[in-house]
Amino acid sequence: MNDKRGFAFSFGWLFAIIVGSVIIFLAIYASVSFTQTFRQVSDSETAKQFGVLLSPVETSIETSSTARVTFPTEARVYNDCDLKGTFGTQKISAATKLGIGKEWEKPAEVSAFHNKYLFSNPVVQGKTFFVFTKTFEMPFKIADLMYIWSDEQGLCLLYSPEEVKNDFQDLKLNNKSVQIIDDPSKCVNGSRRVCFNTQDSDCDIVVNSPVSGSAIKGSIVYNKDKKTSYYDGYALMYAAIFSDYYGYECQVKRLMRRAAELGFIYKEKSDKLASESSGCSSGLQADLISYSQSALMVNKSADVYDEMGVLSDRLGRSNEQLLCKIF
Repeated sequence: MNDKRGFAFSFGWLFAIIVGSVIIFLAIYASVSFTQTFRQVSDSETAKQFGVLLSPVETSIETSSTARVTFPTEARVYNDCDLKGTFGTQKISAATKLGIGKEWEKPAEVSAFHNKYLFSNPVVQGKTFFVFTKTFEMPFKIADLMYIWSDEQGLCLLYSPEEVKNDFQDLKLNNKSVQIIDDPSKCVNGSRRVCFNTQDSDCDIVVNSPVSGSAIKGSIVYNKDKKTSYYDGYALMYAAIFSDYYGYECQVKRLMRRAAELGFIYKEKSDKLASESSGCSSGLQADLISYSQSALMVNKSADVYDEMGVLSDRLGRSNEQLLCKIF
């Protein structure tokens, strides 16, 4: 009997331990599942809020502006460009770092914007994010371009031309997150090295920037990807500097689609002015159609550097000579 009672006693404890373990496991599983769901919802909201917070940064009268966005905890912002649809899509998603579950979960729901153009690494990580905005005109305003980096992923600009130094210093961006120096040994560890007019192999990006008066056109060499992109104007030059090759090329195509649509709108405006007042006939209709059709055919940044740059310059000069300016 004693042995039977001992057996019964041991079995009861064993059963209790098993049941208790199952309950604890289910509680932990439920807690982790809830945490993951909470993080996904929170990260989705973070991405939306980040996109919304960028709107006031877009320029109005000024040609450039800056801002910073700080999150309560360290975050990753994912920047993706999609060419589907009429104007393509700017996609933003986010993931936050928490002390529960995995350190980093996959990014949550994507927030899509059809009128924003973000230039950055595909993933930007940090707690404080900096935004530098510049107006892109070719020759009329096409969009505000936003360049994004973080307190953990700085930029080291080496051998910069005076125009670039002045641009960043006017915006008070010469600090630890953006260094404007001529000594590579002083670059903060982990920062992205951008070198102007040099073939230094230690540079992440090499900017060939021949300047002619107020104009600037050139190429960007991405040493990591072994790819070359092209730019026309400071706005696109900065876009290429802050981006990777693939993101930059995608956004340029999106910008040209918007430029094409604006060209058609200005053509209609020109038609209307010509019909309402003989003194305001612009004669730009044919050039605007040619501009828009060429913009729709842009397949790479080199096309903007070549044909679109020529068409833009011609349109701009013609518009300046009009009594009733179209744009």
